Amino acid sequence: MSKIKYTFIIQTHSRIYFIANTLKNLNNLKKYSIDFEVIISDNGKQNKTKLNKIGVPYSYLDNSRYGDGRSHTLAIFKMNLKNVFYLHDDDDFDLKKLLKAISFIELINPDVLVSPKYDIPNLVNFEKSSLVFEMYFLNINNNCPLFSGFYLKNQSILNENKIFRNLIKGKYADVQIMTRLLKLRNSYLFNKAFVTYLDHENNDNKIKDLVGRVNLSKYIRSEGGLKNLIIGNLIFYGYPSKV
Repeated sequence: MSKIKYTFIIQTHSRIYFIANTLKNLNNLKKYSIDFEVIISDNGKQNKTKLNKIGVPYSYLDNSRYGDGRSHTLAIFKMNLKNVFYLHDDDDFDLKKLLKAISFIELINPDVLVSPKYDIPNLVNFEKSSLVFEMYFLNINNNCPLFSGFYLKNQSILNENKIFRNLIKGKYADVQIMTRLLKLRNSYLFNKAFVTYLDHENNDNKIKDLVGRVNLSKYIRSEGGLKNLIIGNLIFYGYPSKV
């Protein structure tokens, strides 16, 4: 039996067919005596009939008053949940690696645990923002910390550390949030990719947003240092008007 009861909260708008697979997958945690609950936070008023037929218990949270993705995300993070995994509806968990992450959580008691996109050799505790930016934008394997599936011991850490202060406008506030989280003392990038990231054409990172990129560059450079200055310019690769 796990020492902790975990909450898995799935943010969705219009992809309920993905959630059905995730619910089935999470239900297998019962075989390992993991105590957990699932919350589906929906801002699209979807038909729940298909989910109900699966027979996996979940709580439904109607967040339709938050029409855009950012306000929906921030509403979730204000719920003051504990021991929570936050997941996008188009991603899933690798059950074997998730179990390793849970074992690490119960042994080490981290405040934050983040999945990389792909496995990495060792657990990482970042000391500088430049190291996080380097992984986001210079990794030869296109690996990066995922803003999906990550674990928070207590969501109160978000307000205590002013994680949402002066968020940049555009599509890249997730980089800012994740950088701030990963710089916390008891925060780790896990060595196993316990989140199965679905790469598809509608991913935000495949949609060019010049205004957002400019704001991201300003944020990176505002962190100071030569490396951040260089990275803040390199992120315009693929944007001819800025190169």
